[in-house]
Amino acid sequence: RQQQHQVPAPQQQSQQQQQQLQRSFLKYQLGSDQDWSLPTGLAVTWLGTSSGTPTRDRNISCTLVRLPGALYMVDCGEGSHRQARSTGLRLEQVETLFITHLHGDHCFGIGSMLVSLCSARRAQRELEEQQQQQQQRRDWPAGEGPGAL
Repeated sequence: RQQQHQVPAPQQQSQQQQQQLQRSFLKYQLGSDQDWSLPTGLAVTWLGTSSGTPTRDRNISCTLVRLPGALYMVDCGEGSHRQARSTGLRLEQVETLFITHLHGDHCFGIGSMLVSLCSARRAQRELEEQQQQQQQRRDWPAGEGPGAL
């Protein structure tokens, strides 16, 4: 007697495939609480893959490449800074911005990205300075140290 194998209905199969795809996307999604580690130490995230005109589902060209201890941005189409922020990425982590070529859909976002990067780095520096000052205040005995007369 032959065994009958149950094949999922097309709708069930499609839902299962979608759920599996979602899980794989979530596994490598950017964000401070996400695990970046891959066996190779490399992670690539496309922030935009549309050329020329963004669509509702696709932003203009921008790719993040993460290596252990480094984060690089390749191309910077208009609106890339907004797309990067929506991922939970801390912009001050971007070390270098590479431009593949000078078509507008690959470089018109450079200005706003540089402004965003600079303000994120300035805010990070100010936070670190405040934390350092608070630590120094805790280390000095009362009435001594910086600011004591």
